[in-house]
Amino acid sequence: MHQVETVRQGMVNPRNNFTFSQLPIWRQILLLLGGSILLVGYAVGIVFEQLETDYLRQNLEEQNHRILSVLSATSIDAVISEDQARLETIITQLATLDPNILSLTMENERRETLAHWQRISDTGAMTHLAFAEDILFDGEHFGRIFIDWNIQPLQQQIDLHVLSMRLFSTAVLIALTGLILFWIYLLISKPINTLNKRLHMIAQGDLTSEVHISSGKELIRLADSVNTLSRILRINESRKKEIRQLAFFDKTTGLASRAHFLQRFSDTLKAATRRDEQLALIFLDLDGFKDINDSMGHETGDQLLAIIGQRLEKPLRDVDFAARFGGDEFCIIVDNITDEFDAAEVANRCLKEIHQPVELGTQTRSEER
Repeated sequence: MHQVETVRQGMVNPRNNFTFSQLPIWRQILLLLGGSILLVGYAVGIVFEQLETDYLRQNLEEQNHRILSVLSATSIDAVISEDQARLETIITQLATLDPNILSLTMENERRETLAHWQRISDTGAMTHLAFAEDILFDGEHFGRIFIDWNIQPLQQQIDLHVLSMRLFSTAVLIALTGLILFWIYLLISKPINTLNKRLHMIAQGDLTSEVHISSGKELIRLADSVNTLSRILRINESRKKEIRQLAFFDKTTGLASRAHFLQRFSDTLKAATRRDEQLALIFLDLDGFKDINDSMGHETGDQLLAIIGQRLEKPLRDVDFAARFGGDEFCIIVDNITDEFDAAEVANRCLKEIHQPVELGTQTRSEER
């Protein structure tokens, strides 16, 4: 029991060794593209946030300059004379220029408050952004004005604009990713799947068709290699059939060869012994065959042997087996018989077929056993 537990602990689960490289190519590329898109999206988000901040600050600075321009054009003398009552009226009028101004405070160059205005509302829930601008006239400094802005409406507009830009950029990235994946599928995944199917067909024994790929130099070479492999296997298979045909069948008669006969006889004898059955062997040879070979030539002799081989197979049962033993000798295994009369019946049928006249060229011969 201890040994079994040790073996189990030493077994390695293939799933635990799973690596990124074992994924299909298109999935690897998809993951890499997905990661790249996330990084690009993150970078674009940072850029958009910076643009949003810059745009917001630029917009408010323009508003500040507009207020200072109005202040310089209408009330610079009140600023110089530090007329607080008039300055209170002026900043109240300035506050009406934009409803997003929350408060205005004006100080002299000694940092003493000259005028202050604040909008009467609940500003706790608002988003504030304060600016301090110098009050200058002919290059001389007369004080500062502090402007507190409610940037929430402007922030909402900018957020909406940035959101639309992000959605647009995301749609563009998704479209580009789709195009890239489709391109990868056409140029890489589809040809590889085609090659994989072809190799599977070769493994199943289908060596007839070939694969054709027209994209990708490396894939074209791989397809050529697969086709070459298929042709080589096809040639080898054809040669194997030829070798088997030569080894197990007689070329002249088409009957089984001597080696095939001996193997078949050994197997049949073992099976008959195991089943406690009987079998018989019939040996035949052709009388006068040498005279035919000498007088009419070997081609005519081979023609006669082929005819005899065809005739021997006609009267045989499915369980019987005929072979050319050598020269003009033939052997027949008569399997699954009850007595010698069954074998004699098969032999008589064979002799009847052989005794039929044979036309060889211009002569007619009748063969004897």
